[in-house]
Formats: sequence, structure tokens, C-alpha cells
Amino acid sequence: MQFEFYIAYFSFGSIVIPLFIAMLQWKRMTDELKILRTLLIISLLSDLLSLVLITYSLNTYWIGNIFMIAQLALLIILFRSQLQYHNVINSILLTSILFCLLNVGFIQGPFVFNSLSNVIACLILISFCLYYFYHLLNDLPTIHIQHLPMLWISFGVLTYYGGNFFLFLVKNYLTYGETGSHKTMWILHNLLNIVKNILFAIGLWKGYRKVRSSTLSSLAP
Repeated sequence: MQFEFYIAYFSFGSIVIPLFIAMLQWKRMTDELKILRTLLIISLLSDLLSLVLITYSLNTYWIGNIFMIAQLALLIILFRSQLQYHNVINSILLTSILFCLLNVGFIQGPFVFNSLSNVIACLILISFCLYYFYHLLNDLPTIHIQHLPMLWISFGVLTYYGGNFFLFLVKNYLTYGETGSHKTMWILHNLLNIVKNILFAIGLWKGYRKVRSSTLSSLAP
């Protein structure tokens, strides 16, 4: 088996880590972690469906395009739960989702990689991450911000979308007919996905420890 397949399978399997931690606190998760849990479940189902279609040599780009729209929507909703200006965020959410739907339906189509939608998603989510960090440092809700689950989730989003911005931007143009470059770019994408899932797992673990500490405190005499 070639190296890129090991990375691809490891990237697929890495979703199990944050999902397992989510299972530990299934009934006691905060609202933002419930949104992340939904995203992880959708991601797992998308990957499983893609694996089934790949075995039959069927096109899987339409799954990735639909998942990208769902992921963008859920992550914007996630950041909306942490930030102000909800009307502005709702407008960004509606506009971006409408564009992505138009792109997948009429512009680039469902059966190719929707580079336009992914580039726009990268710009939007990178901006939300940076604004969240500014908001966090400005307000300082706690001294030990490293214990905030949303901090690690934001790092995960920034790592994935920041790292993939260039890859999404040039994929359909620079890799056309270039098998080696195509494989290299998807290896980098899968590595970034692994890092994202690990950072999501850290965020969920921080949330789990916080819930567990609160539960033990309430049970203490």
C-alpha cells in the first residue's frame, strides 16, 4: 500500500478520537460542543459513504461538496454562539451558504471539487478564528484560557482552513493532469485534517474535564 493511502486512512480514523471523547460527555455537553459533536458525526458518515463509493469507483466529490457546506454552516453557528453581532453573522451565514449552493448546483457543479466555495469558506472561517482570538484576549473570561474548549476548537479550524487555503485555491488549476502534485496536495490536506481532529479532541477533553469537575463538586458534602 502506498504512503498516501496510509495517510488517508489515518486521516479517516482520526475522527474517532474526538468522537470517543464526545461520547464520554454525551448528555452534559455545552451548546458549542453539541454543535461540534454534530459536525463530527456528519464527517464520519460522509467519510463512510465516500469509502463505499470508492470501492465501486464512483465519484465522491459531490459528498465532499455537500459536507463542506454543512461544515461551513455549523462552524459559523458555533462561532455565533461565542461572539456578538448575531445579525451580521446570520447575514454571512445565509449569503455564504446560498453562494455555495449555487456553485455546487450551477457554476462548478456537484461532481468536481468546488474550489470557489472552499476558498470562500477558508476566508470566512479564518476571519472568524482571528476575530474570536481578538475577542478572547480583549475580554479574558478566565485567567487560564488554555482550559477553554473553544480556544482549541478555534486552533483546529484555523490550522485546517488556514493550511488548506492555498491548496483549495489552486487545486483545480495546478494539479490538472499532474498525478504527483495531486497526491502531494491531498497528503498535506489529510495531515491537516489529522491535526484538526486532534485539536478538536483536546477541546472536547477540556470540556469533559470541566463538566466532570463540576459534577464532582456538586456531589461533594
